[in-house]
Formats: sequence, structure tokens, C-alpha cells
Amino acid sequence: MCGICGYVESDRPWPRQTLEAMNAVQAHRGPDANGVITFENGPVFCGLGHTRLSIIDLAGGVQPMTNEDGTIWITYNGEVYNHRELRTDLEGRGHRYKTNSDTETIIHLYEEYGPDCVQHLRGMFAFAIWDDRQKKFFAARDRLGIKPFYYTFQNGRLIFASEIKTIFESGKVRSQLAETMLPEYLTFGYITGASTLFSGVQKLLPGHYLVCHNGYISTHQYWDVAFGAKDCKEPSEQIQNVADLFQKSVQLRLMSDVPLGMFLSGGLDSSAIACTMAQLHPTRIKAFTVDFGQDYFSEAGFAEIVADANNMELHKVVVTARDFVDVLDKLIWHNDLPIHFPASIPLYFISLEAANHVKVVLTGEGSDELFGGYGRYRTSMINMRLAGILGGTIPDGVRSFFRKNAWSLPLPLKLKKAIAHSLLFHPSAVQHSIYDNFYGVFLQEDIQALTNGQIGHGQAGAYENYIGNFNAFPDEQTLNRMLYADMKTYLEELLMKQDKMSMATSVESRVPFLDHKLVELAATLPDNMKIRGRELKYVIKQACHKFLPQTTVQRPKMGFPLPLAAWMREPLLNGLLKDTLLDARTRDRGLFYPDYVNRLIQEHESNRRDHSQKLWQLLNFELWSRKFLDAK
Repeated sequence: MCGICGYVESDRPWPRQTLEAMNAVQAHRGPDANGVITFENGPVFCGLGHTRLSIIDLAGGVQPMTNEDGTIWITYNGEVYNHRELRTDLEGRGHRYKTNSDTETIIHLYEEYGPDCVQHLRGMFAFAIWDDRQKKFFAARDRLGIKPFYYTFQNGRLIFASEIKTIFESGKVRSQLAETMLPEYLTFGYITGASTLFSGVQKLLPGHYLVCHNGYISTHQYWDVAFGAKDCKEPSEQIQNVADLFQKSVQLRLMSDVPLGMFLSGGLDSSAIACTMAQLHPTRIKAFTVDFGQDYFSEAGFAEIVADANNMELHKVVVTARDFVDVLDKLIWHNDLPIHFPASIPLYFISLEAANHVKVVLTGEGSDELFGGYGRYRTSMINMRLAGILGGTIPDGVRSFFRKNAWSLPLPLKLKKAIAHSLLFHPSAVQHSIYDNFYGVFLQEDIQALTNGQIGHGQAGAYENYIGNFNAFPDEQTLNRMLYADMKTYLEELLMKQDKMSMATSVESRVPFLDHKLVELAATLPDNMKIRGRELKYVIKQACHKFLPQTTVQRPKMGFPLPLAAWMREPLLNGLLKDTLLDARTRDRGLFYPDYVNRLIQEHESNRRDHSQKLWQLLNFELWSRKFLDAK
């Protein structure tokens, strides 16, 4: 795992020192080595930079790397798990290797297949290739977006990097807020699609490659998951196929020339990986888990059960509110963007502990988005069925009553929450019944109040990517449509959390559930193999139940229950909220109405409402603005 950066332009070559400075900004991604190469024989100039975290071929995998005659150069971040079998085929075609690294395999694949080289890769990757013969630049990102690739293209100049701050370090681009993205950020807490919160800075989308040639760039999609074909095998055979492919995926991700371990929450996904690793790995595995010092919020006990059952060496990290506050500013810098998931902070601490023992960890991300692991999927399926039956029979007045009064009714909290996620609360349109219901932080009326009516009416575009992806397979059932939309939006943000926090500590994380062959298989399974009655991720439980502790299979999903709401009522974090969100510097920014923000804080502080998500989002945005927008 590494950091990559570089440029292409027709004006003049850059000093090597500029690339070296860019490398230095993301040195945490690769502290073991670094290098740059520039191509100064116009008419097009290029530079590639690389910082290396040595995992495969420790001595020979130095980058940027070239082919035999020095005409094709690469800077690459990731792992190609099938590189050995690809090498056998490429050597049979006449290619000659100088190293044992997977990096060199990509070079030879590009020589052999050009842009179609990506079709042969099984793994996670973001890489850039300079073809000096044709003066052509080629870059690609893996199918699911496990590794990041950011770029900006202005006036014929392309600049790219693994982290956005690296692009700004070039001195060629200013950090400016993309104000048109604010409605989407406020709605979801992150930006979907190719844009970012920085004006002019884009993401290369998962499953896409980019070509820069003759002063123009173009992007092309090379992979997408398809939900059309259905696996009609017997359920027992479907379960066995998932089990076999999952085991193969874990086995491939044990490829390493350095020590590896895993993040173990004790939930279904990480426990399945733990048990499979224990069967396949020849030595005792190091596992890492987190605790918040409060029994209600701790999954450490479940992790201990799985670790003991598999003779794992378990390391527990305790994270307190003080730890949380002390690193928040630093981690926003590492994240490049406001942090959406509060769980990013404990993830950083567990990565920090892992870095003392291993260089590679396996994690359980992706299973929920493949196999229906969130309760919102089941509830949305019920709501959509009811909407089909009831149509528009719920009067607007009834819905208005519940929206205004549901939380103050003398009802059990569980019932209030059920009402808040039902058609009594949200209209049946997908934007409301699914995305306002389960994804939206600030809804339309909230944004109008927060911004004093300045941007609330521009919110329709905030839903564009979610709804567009939901509608991509109109003949599919609700579940698969939600899964596809999440793969294209929410999952990428989840993966960037994993990448940014682990790489902040120079640890590589691998995600066995997101092997693209397993993703393609999951898409063919019928709904009742994913959600059956009240049981989520049915096929995974069936595939793994023989070797998982029963407590793991049967316990409900906790979803990393960080005590954020409670911490925000305590002096430390509550003080940070007030000192940041109510001070003159924030007010002078002129984006958010102070009286509304103050009301959110007071209602949360008095325990009348849980506004922790809203306050978290506003706090992160302001701290991010100070770090990236104010400090030019």
C-alpha cells in the first residue's frame, strides 16, 4: 500500500522538488521508500511520484517502476492478488521480469493489453502509467473503490494524487469550497459521484479508468455489477458457492511478505474472517479490537469469544472521550474532507495499535452492502410494499401530525422510532421513504432553517446520484436496487474511512468481502438468500455457521455503537461544540444561522432530542473549513 502523485502538462516540466514535496505530504501512506521520475522531452511533460509501504518483494518493488526499455512507467497503490498466475501467462507471451512484485505485472499487462489490462486484475488498486512512446497518460481505480484516486484538470494540466492535500501541495491549485455541493453534504455528510467538497477536485470513480492525451482527458467505465442474471441453483448449492468463494477471497488476501493480522469487532463479518484466517494461516494471528470503557457500548467481549475459539492473540484498545477530542483535528487533515463516520476515530486508534505489531490487516467492510446487513433494507422493503397497497390513502394532515408530535407522544421509545421510519412519517416516494428516512441528516426543512433559507431549495440535486443508481435496475426488487445504490455511493465513503484512517498509521487494510468475483456472485442471489423474514445476511450465516460461535451468529448487529450522543452531553465534547459552532469565526463564515445551531446544541444537551449526527456534521465542516479553506 502506498501513496501516488504526479502531473501531466504541455507548458513546462516541474522541478523535481515539487514532486518530492507532494510525496512528503502523504509520506504516512508509504514511509519505507519514496521516489520521483520526470519526463522532460516535450511536447508533453509528465512527473510521477511514489511513497512506498513495502508489502510484496521488499527489496525489488521500488517505484516509480519501468518496463525493460524504459518507455512505460508506473506509480501504483494497492495489491493484485492474482499477480503470480498473471505472471506465468505473461512470461509465456515473452515478457521478462526483473522483480517479484505485483507492480511489474501491471506494466506487462499494459504492454500486452493496453487499457484492457484492468480486466485481468483481481485486487484493490489505483495506479497511473506514463507511456513515453505515445506521450499518453493512463490511470485506473479498482472496481469497488477500495483505493483512492483524486485529480484536477484545468487548462490542459492534470494533477493527481492519493490524497487531496497532496494536489494542493503542488502550488498549482487553490483550495476552495464547492458551494454547489453544500446541499448534498448537509443532506448526507459526504459527496457521492465524481465531485468533492473542493472546487475543481474530482474522484476517479470506482470501476473507471482515465486517459490524458493531446491535452484532453476522458474517463471510461470498465466494470459494473449486474443484477439481471439470477442464480437458479438449489439454496444449499448457493450457500456452498458463497462459502467457497469467501474462503478463496480470504486466502488470496493472506498474500504478504510482512506480518499481518485483522480487525475483530466480534460481529458476524469480522468473526467469519477470523475463523477462516485461523484455518488457513500457519501462525497464530494477531487481532485488534476497541473498547469505550462502557459495557453498553463495548463489543470487546464478543471479540474475546471469537479470539479464544481460534487461539488468536487479541489486543484491546480503550478509547475515551478525551482521546476522541484530542485527535479529531489531526484526523480531519488525514481524511482530507469532513469526517462522516464518528467510528473513524476509534478506527484510527486500533490502526495505531496494529502498527506496533503488523503491516497488513483484514477487515469486514462490504458484507452489509452485498448481502443485506442493515435493518434499513428490511424496513424499506416493508414500507415499499405498504406503499403499493395503501397508495396515497394516508392524508397529509396525519403525516404532518406525526412529524410534528411523534417524539413528544407518551409512547415507548422503540415505538416512536418505528413511527419515525414508517409511512406515517415519510411520503412513499423513494427520496423520502428511503433516503430521507435512513440516510438524510439534514432534510429539506432542516437545511432551510439551518441556512436561513439560503440554499434549502437547491437540495433536489443532493439526491441525484442515489436515486439515479436506485433506478438503474427498474425491474429489480427493492432490496437489490438499494444494494446497488449503496455500492455506488455509501460504500465508497465507508471504504475511504478505512483507507484514510489505516493509512494514517501506515497500515494496509484488505477487504475480503469485496473481491469482485464474490460481489458478482452476490448480485445473482435471490432476495430471500440475503434477507429471510427478520434474519439479515442469511446466506453468510448459513455459509459460516459451522465454524462460528453461536453467540456470534445469533446476536443482533450493533453497528460499532460509539457513545457519541452521550459524549456530546458531557463537558469536554459539549464544550468543543459550543466553542467551535457558536464563536465569531464560524458566524462570520455566514453559512449557517447561529440561532438554529444553538437550538440544536441546547435540545441535545438537555436530552430532549438526539441531534448528535447533525452536530457532528456541523462540527466537522467547521473544523475542516478552518484547516483547508482558511489556512491557504
